[in-house]
Amino acid sequence: MSAKSNPGDGTHGKGTKGSKALAGEGSRGPLGFVVDLARGLRDLLRG
Repeated sequence: MSAKSNPGDGTHGKGTKGSKALAGEGSRGPLGFVVDLARGLRDLLRG
């Protein structure tokens, strides 16, 4: 779980928080992980 939140990546941290709030229980399952990765990639592309 701690692997998801990277202290060096501020953008990734923000993405994880947003995905957790939106996904809710889903964030625990594999779907949440995929969504987290997708959001992180989108954040990097936008930035």
